[in-house]
Amino acid sequence: MEKSTDIQNKISKIVIKSPQEYIEDVKKIDKEVKNSKAVYKGEPVPYLYIPRLFNINDINNFKNMTENMFKIINKTIKLYLEEKEVRDLYKFDKNLEEMIKAPHYYDTYVPMGRFDIFYYGDDYKFCELNADGSSAMNEERELSKILKNTKAVKNLKKYNVKQFELFDSWVDEVEKIFKEYKNNKDEKIKEKNETNIAIVDFLDKTTPVEIEVFKEHFIKKGYNCFIVDPKNIVYKDGELYFEDSKIDIIYRRLVTKDLMERYDQIQDLVKGIISGNTCIIGPIKSQIIHTKKFFQILHNDLFRKYLDEEDIEYIDKHIPLTKELKKDSSWDDYIKDKDKYIIKPIDFYASKGVYSGKDYSKNQWEVILIEKTQEEYLIQEYCSEAYISNIFLEKDKIKYNNFNNINGIFVYNEKFKGIYTRAGMNSIISGLHNGYSMSSLFLEEK
Repeated sequence: MEKSTDIQNKISKIVIKSPQEYIEDVKKIDKEVKNSKAVYKGEPVPYLYIPRLFNINDINNFKNMTENMFKIINKTIKLYLEEKEVRDLYKFDKNLEEMIKAPHYYDTYVPMGRFDIFYYGDDYKFCELNADGSSAMNEERELSKILKNTKAVKNLKKYNVKQFELFDSWVDEVEKIFKEYKNNKDEKIKEKNETNIAIVDFLDKTTPVEIEVFKEHFIKKGYNCFIVDPKNIVYKDGELYFEDSKIDIIYRRLVTKDLMERYDQIQDLVKGIISGNTCIIGPIKSQIIHTKKFFQILHNDLFRKYLDEEDIEYIDKHIPLTKELKKDSSWDDYIKDKDKYIIKPIDFYASKGVYSGKDYSKNQWEVILIEKTQEEYLIQEYCSEAYISNIFLEKDKIKYNNFNNINGIFVYNEKFKGIYTRAGMNSIISGLHNGYSMSSLFLEEK
């Protein structure tokens, strides 16, 4: 079977060798993307013309990755709940810890996630785990809807080209989780048209287009669904309400960091979380693996005594070495070998506050390291780039370049569901660093 990256790179080269054959299609696609709902913070997303293509070998790798990672995730969260010395490694705020310990009455600790990896074909390294407020499903959906119809993709005559479905599949998993919740509480499940689902996030923080799409899909399946700012949730008689409606299910898009920053403003939601009387899909337990400190703890000797050899072997192979940033015995190496390191704040998102040694001189890098030792920062092994070639439009001309790309693996209820791909020419891949979004498509041999 031909490697998916080889197919990808071959298409890019065909386009750039005959740009006049593709220029009208590239311009047409550009117009469609700019008029689509593929937006981030109100603006059309920068994108690349050739989708990121995956075959059945890749999909099997992602399914195995999901299964293996969840063994470690579930073991870690269980250890956190049972072992004080593991909790002490995290040093969480007591209010956060109280919510983490709250009952949630269904099996999974992490109902939804997007696990970002550098994928090299048969091998991979994790970049980070997004385990609450996971997003970009709509970006992926909109781009793939358009880019699977490009002239370049249509030339793939040997394959059926398929798009990943990320909305109805989430509704299906919510139904399963809610059923578990009700069964475990020995409560009867109401009819769908009597069941109220609240998609909860701070409205000044969320991605409005995306949560509207989720709302539409819940309603299409027969549920009552509304988008709710947590400040507008009311705790009454042990239950959570929005206006006059009792909330049966919360789909939590609210990132734990944002929750804790406004903790005093949303005490009714906090009471509902602690009570366990509302099915909150996205328990606060997910913060145990969402925090970037998780990777540091996986490499901690005290924690590793609870793991078996298979766990440790998997971590050492796939989780980049991560340590607290401080002036320790490795300090001179951090500066001398600066290109091998990247530093990250413990609990920001969207690549805020991330610095790569590759981008700075040794003197500049040392100044940054010294400054960031005063904050909560981690230093991490810089993962090898995963390069692909691609095409983009610039001033009505087709351009070709190599891009480092990162793949976000969507997992719903511990199952692989799809992929979100970003690419860039800088050492950090994100919108903050002139990054691009890509469609992700599955190639099925005919």
